[in-house]
Amino acid sequence: MQETGSEEYKFATLTDRQYEVIDAMAEDPEEWVRQVLAAVERWSQEKVGHQVHLEAFRAKLTEDQRATTGKIDPFLLDKMIKASKHIDHQYAEDFLAGFPVSGVVDAKGTGTITEGGQLTHGRPAHGRVPVLDDLKSRCTEINERTIRMARSRIPRMRQNAKLAGDMWEKICLERSKGRISAPIEIEQFPMGEALLVDTFGVYEQHGIATEETLRVINNFKANEANGYAYMTEKLHYDGFPELKEAAARMSKKQKAGIDECLRMGKADFKSAFKTLPPSKGHRWLCFSLVYNPEKEKLQVVQLFTQAFGSLGGVVAWYRTAKVLQHILLELFHIPVFAYVDDFFWVSVSPSSQRDLAKFILDVFKAVVTRLLGWDLDPEKEDFDSEMVFLGVQLRMGA
Repeated sequence: MQETGSEEYKFATLTDRQYEVIDAMAEDPEEWVRQVLAAVERWSQEKVGHQVHLEAFRAKLTEDQRATTGKIDPFLLDKMIKASKHIDHQYAEDFLAGFPVSGVVDAKGTGTITEGGQLTHGRPAHGRVPVLDDLKSRCTEINERTIRMARSRIPRMRQNAKLAGDMWEKICLERSKGRISAPIEIEQFPMGEALLVDTFGVYEQHGIATEETLRVINNFKANEANGYAYMTEKLHYDGFPELKEAAARMSKKQKAGIDECLRMGKADFKSAFKTLPPSKGHRWLCFSLVYNPEKEKLQVVQLFTQAFGSLGGVVAWYRTAKVLQHILLELFHIPVFAYVDDFFWVSVSPSSQRDLAKFILDVFKAVVTRLLGWDLDPEKEDFDSEMVFLGVQLRMGA
């Protein structure tokens, strides 16, 4: 594998199970495909068997739960977790209860245990766990500061009509999807009982794309919520070393006489963090201060989901990615790697067979979307021997 315009990346060591599945795909693609399709059929039938129960469960959900809990099939997910013997066996239960926004944000054994825990930016905690009640006792003080800072930016927002308009459009879209409440006036907000988080927007350009996209971020650093987060484990995502090792193993194991060019694939989750609910006990941390350009003033919306910007959201999604990665490997014989909400893979490309990179994408969508309920971004999926991943142009070679 060659990287265009980037440094060389070291190889990584994969798990025995990852090597086993990669070897099976490379050595006998036809048999591997049969096993994968059989697994998809088996779990599709499993979903049909509890559909009535799932619909009854969804009918009882409140409006604020429908955008998260109501989209996912937690019962099938729980069965898959148990069948795959994933270490994070409580995930489905925690999903239904909601994930913490701050305080103790536990990766449930999917990361690397750090002695004494760690705080934001990897700072050692030395075993001292921040007390969230201390943060809550300072709500009024912090909220007043947050409002002052946000108001100081209003003149710039009025001047930058495009940014203000684009941000408000995104906020309105979130409202239409049931992920936030209708806006209320600051004067109606209980200043001493809940914590406001400021909101800002950043235009991003991904890879070689020329069009910018707006990312709306909640500033959980400025309101000190992230400073009260305590992590027991260090998170580890996959990257180029894992992809490189998988490609090297596959190239070594594939049958002689077939097309030697390997292929890659990738998929991206849509609004990943916003598919996850916050815990009921942390809803006081889920109020966002937003600028309404139509009324030219600040307003408050309640967040019904985890937000991009909180450490709690980071750890909750990390657990989600690890659960899905494990299920795909153990139950569906699909070796995928995950970097936050970007999933990627490598496959052989025998000339007499179907395009296995696309086959993996199709199975990925069948499992993650059709069976479990997570939405993917069709504009960010790809499969080829050459593509852009994490801003780097990659090319598979013989």
